[in-house]
Amino acid sequence: MAETWRKLKEWPELILERIEDAGVARIVLNRPDKRNCWNRALCLAFLDALEIIRADRELKVVITKGAGTVYSSGLDLNFLLRGGLERHQRIARHLWRMCAALAIAAFSFFLGQQDEFPAAWRGLAIWFVPPFAVLAAMAFWLVRVRFGAAFGRPAADRRSAYQS
Repeated sequence: MAETWRKLKEWPELILERIEDAGVARIVLNRPDKRNCWNRALCLAFLDALEIIRADRELKVVITKGAGTVYSSGLDLNFLLRGGLERHQRIARHLWRMCAALAIAAFSFFLGQQDEFPAAWRGLAIWFVPPFAVLAAMAFWLVRVRFGAAFGRPAADRRSAYQS
């Protein structure tokens, strides 16, 4: 039997749907032209959708889906460069956690597992590049998020320079 989805609420960036009497809700990221990348409006709509779901005791399962061919391409970097995110310390903390885990994995794989590589490849200096590239990216984004206004143009100028 084919179940049909009924819209509970629709935002420009997100659609909240449910199957009646099945206890299932679906959140559809609705920015296919931007490959469903996350911006402020999408984040706020997503949080609103979760509040609606939390208030409905019949809903037991939540499915997320991306409109178009891609689930999500991640964070909209133009939005980040425009200075559109608030709570810089919280964002920096999350970036630190994500990048620290990636750095540990990169160091472990490229430097700690060299005995798994062919003998001719072991000990090459090239294996230092990926882990340190992760560290460099991590440092760049942490400085950009925490101190972006201090090192660059004022926030109003950044917004106009990076309009997408």
